[in-house]
Amino acid sequence: MRVILAGGGTGGHIYPAVTIAKEFLRRDPQTEILFVGGKKGLESDIIPKEGFRLITINLSGIPRKVSPKVLTALWLAAKGMAETFKIVRQFKPDLVIGTGGYVCGPMVLAAHLQGVPTAIQEQNAFPGLTNRILGRFVNHIFLAYSEAAKYFPAQKISAPGNPIRTDEFVKVSRTAAEKELGIQPGCINLLVFGGSQSARRINQSLLPILKNLLENFSKLQIILMTGTKEYDNISEVVKSLNLSIEQSARLKLVAYFYKISNVYKTSDIVLARAGAISLAEITCFGIPAILVPYPYATNNHQEFNARVLESHGAAEVILEADLTPEQLLKKLSHVLLDEKLRQKMSKASIDLSRPKAVGGIVDELLQMIS
Repeated sequence: MRVILAGGGTGGHIYPAVTIAKEFLRRDPQTEILFVGGKKGLESDIIPKEGFRLITINLSGIPRKVSPKVLTALWLAAKGMAETFKIVRQFKPDLVIGTGGYVCGPMVLAAHLQGVPTAIQEQNAFPGLTNRILGRFVNHIFLAYSEAAKYFPAQKISAPGNPIRTDEFVKVSRTAAEKELGIQPGCINLLVFGGSQSARRINQSLLPILKNLLENFSKLQIILMTGTKEYDNISEVVKSLNLSIEQSARLKLVAYFYKISNVYKTSDIVLARAGAISLAEITCFGIPAILVPYPYATNNHQEFNARVLESHGAAEVILEADLTPEQLLKKLSHVLLDEKLRQKMSKASIDLSRPKAVGGIVDELLQMIS
């Protein structure tokens, strides 16, 4: 069987495609997989490292306001459409799956017009424009959130959740994970990270209250994933806080975690953005969350994602416009001081998790083309 996966730009579009591809290969190692992405997205780095073949197309989003850039974008779209038709003719796929990003539209539409079965996977509670348009043409639509169902034809949808590789979440005890990470046992661990989007505003609001938190919550341990660009600056700020030796021992600064599952395993609370895949992982581990949606995400989809968790009692939400050190301290203190609340949020989070999503997606895809 031959499968094309089209998607890119951000990790939120790329990793679901990678997860689906690996599930196809797990079931049948002879499956031929081809990724199609954009030239400027993260896929150029991620996909080859995952061991998959990638073809890139030069595309850009079409500006909403009339300008010379519109003509350039339309020219690239037309050129990209011709390239995707050629890819379909040469690769002869049995199935084409789109997971979002600029390249997804032309690739899925080219396959549809040539009679190839197609599907899309929408990660967010509020779907992007490309997927809303493609929903009219594809054979099937996989949703992560049932809240997105109203934007698509009812007869085409199922909602198995976002595909994450739960078998890659190393099954270790909390004690072993803490030892591997070099953090103290017996603490309430707060994980702070920003996903593939910027965490600068979160960091800027956390740093002024860092010493306060460590002084007033003697059992609190903070694991701060700064991002590679921010690590040096944040390290310098932390030095200026004059933390005691004991307080410094309860603060771990890391630029990036390559084995995030062990970090999740040790976390009691998470302060993060609201990217779809991050939330799928957080709920898989049942971690109470304080979410600060990235306000510049397309169609503000991160806020829609965050509100779903909030409505089920799994998270509390602070909009970036309202994010101040004082507001953050208030929210964190509220959750830290109430163990029963954390337990309730954890249960709500687990109830939202869909750890077998990728299996359900591939089951339906195979049934669709059989």
